[in-house]
Amino acid sequence: AKAVAAPSRWYETGPLTVYEALAAGLPALASARSGAAEKVAHGRTGLVLEPDVDALTQAFRALQNPGRAQDMGREAYAAYWSAPLSAERHAGEL
Repeated sequence: AKAVAAPSRWYETGPLTVYEALAAGLPALASARSGAAEKVAHGRTGLVLEPDVDALTQAFRALQNPGRAQDMGREAYAAYWSAPLSAERHAGEL
């Protein structure tokens, strides 16, 4: 896979697929209506977009450049593993 898309139209607190993609070194295409968008550094670890067909189409076109997708994937992996999610960390942040 080049990326993981989570283009939800409804607000979600944090779909786990976005975090799993970042942990695996895949750029995430996250809906701006998703809590997971907070974990995506737009243009660096993935893309945060409005949940509509045009925005999703543009995002997929941007990732057709294999170098850009790979760069985002490397940065996604490094960013995630510099402060990985865990039950302990979640509880501490609450």
